[in-house]
Amino acid sequence: DAIVISNYGMLAVPVGTTLNLPNGPMSVSASSTRQGGIRYDGGTINWGSAPYEFASNWIFQANAPYTFDGDVVVHSGGAIGCMQYRGNSDFSNFTKCDVTVNGNLTVEPGGYLYANGAGPDMEIGGTISFHGGQSSGASGNTAYDSIFSPSLPGWGNANGDFATTSPGGGLLLFNVTGDFVNNGSVTANGSSASNAGASGGSIVLTAGTLSGTGTFKADSASGSSGSGGGGRIAVRLTNGNFAEGAETNFFARGATVIKDNASSDKSSSAGTVYLQGKSDGEKGGTIYVRNDKNALNTNTYTPIPAGVTKGGVAPDSVADFKMAALVVGDCGRVKFFDELRLRSVQVSSGSVLDLNGKTLTVKSATINGMKLAPGTYAADNAAVAGFVVDPATGGSLVVNGGGLTILVR
Repeated sequence: DAIVISNYGMLAVPVGTTLNLPNGPMSVSASSTRQGGIRYDGGTINWGSAPYEFASNWIFQANAPYTFDGDVVVHSGGAIGCMQYRGNSDFSNFTKCDVTVNGNLTVEPGGYLYANGAGPDMEIGGTISFHGGQSSGASGNTAYDSIFSPSLPGWGNANGDFATTSPGGGLLLFNVTGDFVNNGSVTANGSSASNAGASGGSIVLTAGTLSGTGTFKADSASGSSGSGGGGRIAVRLTNGNFAEGAETNFFARGATVIKDNASSDKSSSAGTVYLQGKSDGEKGGTIYVRNDKNALNTNTYTPIPAGVTKGGVAPDSVADFKMAALVVGDCGRVKFFDELRLRSVQVSSGSVLDLNGKTLTVKSATINGMKLAPGTYAADNAAVAGFVVDPATGGSLVVNGGGLTILVR
């Protein structure tokens, strides 16, 4: 009649087994918040009839793809997502949560879609943590995973000789055919152990519409020796568009770490948030790079495109970006590693585009609230000074303008 979870207990439902829950998800409870639950591994779970309501502190994890045929409600204290596992030390075997809801998904205040610290647990030995953004000690282009369709968790961190490891954020995959109402938390943050801060994970969501005041976070964590890079978020709406200002509920930030009485900035760079509404078309949405407003480290940046293949996942191609817009704010720092075309670019105060010797071509550009006239702008042009830099030299921002449109009726 009831299952009680305690002390990080996990009940697995593997292929060939059936779990009957006479009271549905309410048959299960946990003594501690989000520290154990049920993991679906391909068997059968009889929940009863919809709506499927989750509460009582435990986590449901769909480690194999799972479909709910009806509405799902995550109440306060309830969670769907990933539990933490020690021992997954690479990207060949990591846990995830892969859920399809044939109906509406509602996350109430105090409810969670949760994957904090659920990524691979790295070995000891000074691992540098990165994902969509770079860690405080990184150099070159060490970002990985797709901006438009991320599919990997965050990279963990390790420092010292005494098992001070911290897993990165996990991987949340949700496909909601109806409406997604989020007034709770969707989170895949990296974890911190002793002096090791790990990178943010991935949140990948497709839904008909999205509403609510809840947050989405794939932030990195800080440690006394440094911090991990921000993660990846990608959200597609199939039957609606994003409201103005909706991006302020989405975060993939690097962590702020100021050491030695503010003499050493160990802050890391932001990951990416990609938001695509129905009217945008595939890969025609907006990429947001927004960091912590206090993260002023000029040695870290968000590489576009990413330069590292992990878990068999290659970075986005140059052609993937041509219809997308890019918005950089809140001390975000973007560095280009290829010649790119974008629909538009926008850079706000405190943020920077590093051309890195490349040419960025856009239809429109807005710098600190001012729209640029069509033309070619080098980093030393007064119109972009302080917002566009090019230490490698030879790069330029080319603004083509919108062109002439003729309507024939």
